[in-house]
Amino acid sequence: MHLHNRVIYKNNRIRQQYNTVYTIGYQKIKIIRISICLVNKEKLRERLSIREYFHELGIGSVTVKKLEALGIRSVEELLMFTKEELVDLGISERVVGKLVINARQIIRKKKNRKIVYTAGELEQRGRRLFTTGCKSLDGLLGGGIETGALTEFAGEFGSGKTQICHQLAVTVQLPPEKGGLDAKALYIDTEKAFSWERVYSIASRFNLSKDYVKNRIYVVQVANVEELEYFVKVDLRREVPVEELGLMIVDSLISHFRAELIGLDKLAQRQQRINYLCNWLFRYAFIYNLAVVYTNQVTQVVNGYVRYKKPAGGTVLEHAATYRILLRKAKENTSIATLIDSPRLPKLSVEFKITENGIEDVS
Repeated sequence: MHLHNRVIYKNNRIRQQYNTVYTIGYQKIKIIRISICLVNKEKLRERLSIREYFHELGIGSVTVKKLEALGIRSVEELLMFTKEELVDLGISERVVGKLVINARQIIRKKKNRKIVYTAGELEQRGRRLFTTGCKSLDGLLGGGIETGALTEFAGEFGSGKTQICHQLAVTVQLPPEKGGLDAKALYIDTEKAFSWERVYSIASRFNLSKDYVKNRIYVVQVANVEELEYFVKVDLRREVPVEELGLMIVDSLISHFRAELIGLDKLAQRQQRINYLCNWLFRYAFIYNLAVVYTNQVTQVVNGYVRYKKPAGGTVLEHAATYRILLRKAKENTSIATLIDSPRLPKLSVEFKITENGIEDVS
C-alpha cells in the first residue's frame, strides 16, 4: 500500500487528500480519500433555530413548543419529516402544508443551498470516509466507511459483525490525519451485545485512552420493534447531540422484526416497517452527513442440491444499503468479507482476523 497526503486550501476550507493504492488479489484500486473540515468547525454545526425563524415559517409559539417537545429544534430537522408524519405527531394539519414549504425556502435562501450539481462539482466535493482500522476492509470499501451512506454487514453468528461495529465506534473518533473523523458514535443495541470492555481494548490498540472514548460513544438498548422505531424517529434527536456524530450503528437491524412479526400473514407489514426504518436511517445520513452502519442476519436458501446463505430481509434490504458486505467464517478466528453490492466498487473478497485487539489484517 502506498500513501501520500496533500492539503488544499480553498474557500476557507482545509481539504486533506489521501491518495491510497490498495492491492487486493491481482487488482490494484486507487482510492482518493478527501475529508473536508471548515477552519471554523462551529460553522459545521450551525443550525437555523425554529425559534429564530418562526415568523418566516408561518407558525406561532404554541407550534414552536410542540416541535421542540418532539426534538425538532431547527429548520433542518423539520425537513426530515413528511407532512403526514408531522400531523401524526400532533402538529395541526392547517399549518403543516405551509410549514414544510416555508422551511425549504428558508434553507435555500439562508444557506445558499443548490438543488442541482454537476458531476464535476460533486467530484470536487469528494467523498468523506473514515478507516475501519483494517487495511483489507478499507480496500474492499474503497477507502473506508463513507458518510452520507448506509453500509450493511450481514453474516452468521461469530462472523465478525458486532466486532466490526465496536471497532468502527472507536476509529470514527480518530483524528483525520489517522483516518478518522474526530467525531462521536451512536450505538443502537438490539441484542444486548455492546461491550465497553471490548471498546476499551480496541481503543488501546489505536492509542486512545479509556477516558477519552467512553464519553464519546452513546449507547441505547431497545427491547422491541416499537422502541427501535420510536427512538430513531423521535427520541434520538432529543437525547443525542446528532451534530457531533460521525457514525450511527444499529446492531442488529432485523432481529426484533424477525422475532415479533412472524408468519406469512405479517410478512407485508414486516417488510413495510423495515423499509420505513431504513428510510429514516437514510434521512439521518443525508441531513447530517454521518455514516450509518447496520448489521443483518442471514437466511439459508436451498436451490436443488445447492445450499447457501444470503442476507435476510428480502428485497427491501437488498435495495436499502449503498454498500452490502457478506461475512462468513473461515478458519482459526478469521472471516471472509465479500462486497456483494456497491454502485461504484467491484465485487471482491478479503480476509481478516478477529483478535483481542479487534479486527485486523491476516498478514
